[in-house]
Amino acid sequence: MFRSGGYINIALVFSDNDAIFPNLCSYLSSIIAQGSRLMKVRYSLDTDGEHWVEEDIVDDEIDLNVFSNFYPSLTLSGDAFDVRSNDVHLTPVIVNHFHGILIDIRWDDIVPRSGSIDELNVQTDRIIRCLARSYFSTPYSYAVVGHELDVEIAPEDFELKTGRSGVFPLALRGDKSVLHVYRGSFHLDGLTPQTMRQEIIHS
Repeated sequence: MFRSGGYINIALVFSDNDAIFPNLCSYLSSIIAQGSRLMKVRYSLDTDGEHWVEEDIVDDEIDLNVFSNFYPSLTLSGDAFDVRSNDVHLTPVIVNHFHGILIDIRWDDIVPRSGSIDELNVQTDRIIRCLARSYFSTPYSYAVVGHELDVEIAPEDFELKTGRSGVFPLALRGDKSVLHVYRGSFHLDGLTPQTMRQEIIHS
């Protein structure tokens, strides 16, 4: 069954709150190396979100000081994910003692045609490859892919609560030089059943 419209969310979660800017910088370098381009940065000058600033990014150069403003986000191209789009959104998120990066990609850009099982499998494999390359340059505690996701599960709770349960269409858990990949009971569209399975990617 094909889901049209909406977004696919990718949440990468890190455990050390103090390292958000180095992790963000490293991750941006990773996806730029994989072909994505940084297009725009948007942020608010006030906590109420009444005064917004949007700036174009030239040559993928960005001053990380913009992330000291309120509600910053980036617009980038989807090349790193093998997605033809200039409307991928990236938002850094801080939650208590951990932080993360939330990526939003339009569903119709992920699977723009029939949404067949073959297409879903191909796109899932592409996302896994991108997240694996990023992990080995910017190790994260875990990553999840699905609909209506946010950075909200603490790294220490992830495997215990959800890691192997099949709740997410796709979940990845880092373990030093190894990345564990869990495919859930449904494909990325959240509707089409898939066989739950695990795989391991080595650096």
